[in-house]
Amino acid sequence: MPENKKEEIEFQVRLKLQGSMANRFGAMKKYYGFEHNADLMRMLIVNAYEEFLEKEKDGLLPK
Repeated sequence: MPENKKEEIEFQVRLKLQGSMANRFGAMKKYYGFEHNADLMRMLIVNAYEEFLEKEKDGLLPK
């Protein structure tokens, strides 16, 4: 019997922010109280994905 395992996907991201982008990131990190950059990145991805799913559900994404 074949195993029905989902293949685990992994991404590694290294990102250098400078100037206004670094300032924006720092302001959000402070506002949300994160100690680690990765925690803010995870939260931003989760929020963006939830927004994506809402738009998809409402048929607002391009086909």
